Amino acid sequence: MDAPSVAVSPDGKKLAVAWMDGREGERAAWLQLPTGKEIGLAGEPETRKGHPNVAMDAAGGVFAVWDESGESRHRVYGLAPGAERALLLSGEDQARFPVIAWSERTGAVVAYETSDGARVLRWPRE
Repeated sequence: MDAPSVAVSPDGKKLAVAWMDGREGERAAWLQLPTGKEIGLAGEPETRKGHPNVAMDAAGGVFAVWDESGESRHRVYGLAPGAERALLLSGEDQARFPVIAWSERTGAVVAYETSDGARVLRWPRE
């Protein structure tokens, strides 16, 4: 296990964890939900997934972000509570190392590196 990230619900009763590992040969990003279910994080096929980060909202919903690399580009994806598919969050092709935080006042806030600095965005976008 590499690059673990953990989130705890405000009441302290639920826990979510994200990490990278190579259990399937290629490095991948994984998420364990409070139910214990593990899911692979993926936005595009044929890319390397890494650097996952996780946050939890007041209802125990899990937000996850990670980066994907392939064909000389790096993008940031996210998975919202209850979503079936990942959402491309970065507008740049050189985005990586995302982090996420959640508060009742702001909702989810994501920051990530780009080739010319960093970006911060609220998610979902308003």
